[in-house]
Amino acid sequence: GSYQHLGGPVLHREMSPKLSLVFVCLTVTVCLSQCRKVKLGGKTCDYNGVTICNGAVVEETPFSAMACDQGKIKKKGIKAVKGNPRVGKDTGPGKDCIWYETTFCDGDIVEDLHRWWFLMKCSKGRFSVYSRSYNEVVGDKRFKQ
Repeated sequence: GSYQHLGGPVLHREMSPKLSLVFVCLTVTVCLSQCRKVKLGGKTCDYNGVTICNGAVVEETPFSAMACDQGKIKKKGIKAVKGNPRVGKDTGPGKDCIWYETTFCDGDIVEDLHRWWFLMKCSKGRFSVYSRSYNEVVGDKRFKQ
């Protein structure tokens, strides 16, 4: 929906440090609940003449869903696709990203197996770097000093 200013003064105040921390925590929590981490190499599906990302749900009923699973549309239990993107809502023209000839859905966080120390996030058709913390990198068994 669109928001319209209803007139009247707009007040600007600085956020308190505690409120800032709460805002950052909520932002991270929303991303973690809406973003899915995927590895490079998943197979995409063709659906109605359009390439969709691996895991994308194309149809659903209260108990089951049809979703892209490694290159084929398969029937899955509704709980198995709970956080998966929905075709038309989370995936489609202007939302998907293409990397190494693979389609990724809006919100996907992709780990390249050869450059695992940083991630790429698909957002509105473009990838951006999604960095890992230093502690996460040095704590990974793949890290070599």
